[in-house]
Amino acid sequence: MPGPQQAAHFTLKKRTSHALKQAFFICKILTGHCWKKRLRKKKHLGEFTVWGRKLVIVRNRKDGFDEFLDAFIEEAIESNGCCCGGGGKEDKLDVVVELGRRSGEPDAGLNKITAWLDARSDVENWRVGEEFNLWHGELKNIKIK
Repeated sequence: MPGPQQAAHFTLKKRTSHALKQAFFICKILTGHCWKKRLRKKKHLGEFTVWGRKLVIVRNRKDGFDEFLDAFIEEAIESNGCCCGGGGKEDKLDVVVELGRRSGEPDAGLNKITAWLDARSDVENWRVGEEFNLWHGELKNIKIK
């Protein structure tokens, strides 16, 4: 049987509006305040935020896409400790590259990836989007000429 404090807490919860409770919960999620380290890690907040960038690559040929994709994943992405997801076909590849946390120097991996793209003769053009939070951020579409 609940004690008087638990009963008072229940009635207080019952009286507050549902929208107010949702707003308070969303505020806590987005700011990362009032969360224990275990929950911040689970929800990818605060020091556990994972950063990424969108990358669009245009090739100057339509053949050999599978070979290019294999080389891109092995030599540019995995060799730099990154992950990516996305797709493409023939002459265009559109991916999101996971760069890691702030403590892991995310820009160093990106610089190596872009250097690899510059060294390739079959890459006509490429463009990198703005850095964003992979778990809670908004992915913005980028266009390439």
